[in-house]
Amino acid sequence: MSQSKVDQRKYEKKHRKEILRKQKVKKVLAVTITIVVIAGIVGSIAGVKIYKAIPKYVEASSLNSYIDKAYSDLGYDSLLPATGTDAEKDTTDSEEAADSTSEDDTTEAASSEETASTEAE
Repeated sequence: MSQSKVDQRKYEKKHRKEILRKQKVKKVLAVTITIVVIAGIVGSIAGVKIYKAIPKYVEASSLNSYIDKAYSDLGYDSLLPATGTDAEKDTTDSEEAADSTSEDDTTEAASSEETASTEAE
């Protein structure tokens, strides 16, 4: 063996603990970085798919029908009897009530004007 190889072996033998510690640190660091990179790639792909799967706008009628179906499938319809169709009936009832009160207001205004005109005569 040449003198340089002998010197190198002596150095390695003398500093074996330090060399092994450095190798362990490099190995752990490489594994950690690899795991982080793989997790980042998988996470970004999954995140994009989830973001694209989220509906941007849901119409009220389709949402109500979906909720009604889900409630009836799970058996909650007996516990919570109010459904989307009931809600639609309630809104039409309230609209009819609002229309009738506005008609009453106009009728009262017209009758008060007639009363004022007859009193003036």
